[in-house]
Amino acid sequence: MSKKNENPLDDRIIKLQKDFDNAFDNKDEKKIEKLINKAINSFNNKDLNVISIASLYYSIANGYSDLITLSNSGSNEKIIEKIIYFYRKSINIIKEYDYTYEEKQYFLGLMLSLYTNYANILSTIGRTIEAIKYFKIVLTLDDSFAMAMGNLGISYMTYSNIIYDKGHKNILNYFSYHYLKNSIENINEKIDKGAKEMFMYYLDLYDTEYIEKFLSQKLDIPRHSLGMSNAEKNYRNWCLENNLFLNPMNDLPIKENFIASDIVHLPDITMSVKKNINYKFHIMYNNLKEEFISSRFLYYESLEPNYKTHYSDRDVYLTNNLDNAMHSVRIEKLKSSFKLLYSILDKSSFFLNEYYNLNINENEITFRNLWESSKECNLNILPYVNNYGLNAIRWLYKDIFVNLHKSPNPHSKILHTLRNALEHRFLVVTNSLTLNEDLEEKGNIWYISEKNFQNYTLELLHMVRELLIYLVISVNISENEKKKSYKRGFIPSINADNYEDEWKI
Repeated sequence: MSKKNENPLDDRIIKLQKDFDNAFDNKDEKKIEKLINKAINSFNNKDLNVISIASLYYSIANGYSDLITLSNSGSNEKIIEKIIYFYRKSINIIKEYDYTYEEKQYFLGLMLSLYTNYANILSTIGRTIEAIKYFKIVLTLDDSFAMAMGNLGISYMTYSNIIYDKGHKNILNYFSYHYLKNSIENINEKIDKGAKEMFMYYLDLYDTEYIEKFLSQKLDIPRHSLGMSNAEKNYRNWCLENNLFLNPMNDLPIKENFIASDIVHLPDITMSVKKNINYKFHIMYNNLKEEFISSRFLYYESLEPNYKTHYSDRDVYLTNNLDNAMHSVRIEKLKSSFKLLYSILDKSSFFLNEYYNLNINENEITFRNLWESSKECNLNILPYVNNYGLNAIRWLYKDIFVNLHKSPNPHSKILHTLRNALEHRFLVVTNSLTLNEDLEEKGNIWYISEKNFQNYTLELLHMVRELLIYLVISVNISENEKKKSYKRGFIPSINADNYEDEWKI
């Protein structure tokens, strides 16, 4: 296998990538399909190194993306699933590989394009929050990478358009404007054909007066306390750093104290009060939020052992089974966090069933059959086609519940297995790093290392945070549509007071 200029990428993969580029330039869909099959068969070459394998997955995803572009079939979900799946396969390989200093420039080049393209496909399916996360990762690798800057600007503009808080809209637009402006200044038009025109189109959507009076001015950052005690400050700083506040501002590229609050809640909801005043949707969302906040805090408390046995664990007789098992209230907090997060999925489905009048029997409602039953049974169907928030939730469902080989998320099977083991079987968390796989079954008992379990729980935390924000967005879109169709000119309002912090005892 020959090498040129010390490039660790296999020559066969380099040629394959050039063939993909030529086929796309020639608008040759059949050639692209043949190249995809050739690329998939290339995994049989056992002498491929890590960057070549990661690049191969990346090229396959790009090939499918080119097919969508050429055929104008942006709604072809089966192809989109494949694109996401292959991008993630590439990302997972890169995350796990400890590349050398000499290899860094080649891996960096792949990561910039890979993460940007992956974020773009996430934006296409409505998962703006996750897309923003990956655009920001790109800019930590190269803060002048124009394609990530411009597309991040578009994502912030989209986010602004789908939330209802006017203050948040303005701040998101502020960052959108500056990212779009900077991307145009940094764009390489020879490489990124047409990107400058696209970013200028979005930039021109902001009117001159708005730019002069707000977007081009210095942003006035509100001041906010992180709390009185060091313990509270540490906790809130951790939430900020991990983007875990139920607050669209926690998706900004800044970490300011004013963001450290779980401000997201349902908008005003129009409903009949012929029988009585009913706050049921706000009551449901209160419960969903509090369960998320509690699971987040349980996870936080489980992260750092204080190396002292908790008093609740003293004088508890257990046998040492030589399996490296970890038994403590701290580990049970980690398990409880995962279980509580997973239960929010089904409870959010109950909310959607009620709000959208799907008529699914309440004893049969789960996050899975919310979508599957709506398609297969004679029931109302969630109006996800014209609802950005609902469509994003639907893709979250695919992430967690679609079978592994069809799923855009290679981790979906593990998340499902963990939940079943916690609820119906036995899960042993170990301090061992010698397990052969992320999750292993031995004698009908599942084993996982503490580090891996923490990572999967954190992944689920981010998914549920997304879900709860998209839930609010979906309701806001529906309520705006409802108001447009309402015949009467005046809709009386009934205020609901805040639930004071002093009552939370």
